[in-house]
Amino acid sequence: MNKTDYADPDIHIFYCDKSDWYNEDKRGIRDWSKNIDRVEEFWLKVREEKMSKGDFEFSDFIFPKFGDQTFWEDNTKVFTEVVSFDRARFLGDADFSSIQFSKKAIFDNTIFSKEANFSKVKFLAEAHFAKSLFCDTTHFIWTHFSEYVDFEKVEFSGFTKFDQAEFSKNVGFFGSTFSGVCFYFTKFSDKTFFVSNTFLGEVEFSGTNFEGEYFWMDITFKKDYDAVRDYVLFSDVNFSAEKRAFFRHWQVNIPIVFRDIIFPDTVQFQSLNFKFVSFRLCDITKVSFSNCHFNKRKGRVAFYNDGNSIENMDTGYDYDNLCNTYRQLKKNLMNARDWTEAGDAYRSEMYFKRKLRWQEYKKGDRHKIIHWCIMGLHERLSGYQQSISQPLMWLFGLLLVSPALIFTIGFFFGQPCITDLHWWDQVVLAGQTSLDAALPVLGKINTKYYPNELYFLLAFERLFSVVLITFFVLSMRARLRQ
Repeated sequence: MNKTDYADPDIHIFYCDKSDWYNEDKRGIRDWSKNIDRVEEFWLKVREEKMSKGDFEFSDFIFPKFGDQTFWEDNTKVFTEVVSFDRARFLGDADFSSIQFSKKAIFDNTIFSKEANFSKVKFLAEAHFAKSLFCDTTHFIWTHFSEYVDFEKVEFSGFTKFDQAEFSKNVGFFGSTFSGVCFYFTKFSDKTFFVSNTFLGEVEFSGTNFEGEYFWMDITFKKDYDAVRDYVLFSDVNFSAEKRAFFRHWQVNIPIVFRDIIFPDTVQFQSLNFKFVSFRLCDITKVSFSNCHFNKRKGRVAFYNDGNSIENMDTGYDYDNLCNTYRQLKKNLMNARDWTEAGDAYRSEMYFKRKLRWQEYKKGDRHKIIHWCIMGLHERLSGYQQSISQPLMWLFGLLLVSPALIFTIGFFFGQPCITDLHWWDQVVLAGQTSLDAALPVLGKINTKYYPNELYFLLAFERLFSVVLITFFVLSMRARLRQ
């Protein structure tokens, strides 16, 4: 029977207002003791008028608190036919734990005012929770979904746990809102859709297993200042090597951490901004990056944990992790023939490799200081062969400083034929001498009008200019490579 089948449903015990059945304190705790007899009467009529007749139509019901005996007097806990709680309201804790739904279960447009417990529930047919509202903590721990599950436009206002739940068929979270959620060791065996969802506060996927296709698209992550953890965590997640997984179009203003994950080539990041993303102990060599934006810092790629603290990570440990991560990213982008981004990733790899050499030196490995100095020169002169402007600027500076030194030496210590020249002619001659020394093929070192000791300065200029020109050519090749 439906609500419309009753002569005066608004005063019937199934549908009547029950706000005067309980007292609620400032903490939101509801005390039903003053009307415990009416609560027991409600459940007695549920068993007599509905359950005993095989009528599992509970649409529009307003449920009080759950007692020791609810739908069954014994421990049967099996709904053998289609059961509907469409538009129902649960004013107290809703305890559906360990119940079996043999056929379709409908919880569309349902309001759970207090805690909802679906732990160890077996849904043997489809389960629908579209447009439902969970106002408090919700548990789907050890829950098994055998068929399609619909969580479209569901609002989870409290923390939600799907720990060790199993989804055997497709599951769709479309347009839902989560105020804290965790999927510990949850198993998704078929297609999984997280589309147009909003996540507030703590979000964690740990030990989660995705055996089917996985779609994570148009997602918004927002910070919840009351949350214990201020970042999103994907830890030890397993993706299928045969089924595709898509991460596409995220709006993020809180850190996202991928940790201890080996990404197969079936995983694709599309149109994502990695400004707030971190990879720790991951393998990203094979993952696909398509139309993604990598945050840059001084011409190099910078993930979020590159300069930001997460989980109080040990500095040295993170340097090593970042070095490996950028090396993997470089290899990935080179395989994708994205030479520009690969070059920026290489700069980041070398940046942290130099920091590691310094740490090794401080720990007592003294010869590492030589590596550190060479890498520092490499960085300063050419940006690790990724900057076209740096060697040009150094070469320009060399061609300004060297003539000035030559002019000074010639003015005070030059041959009489030099000192007798007009100062402007001395400047021109110094410039010509410097330019000849700087050009390795076209020019030659000439100290005809200067002291012989000037040869060492010109030889240094020749060597330095050769290094700078080489870096310039290599940088041009790296940045303009097709």
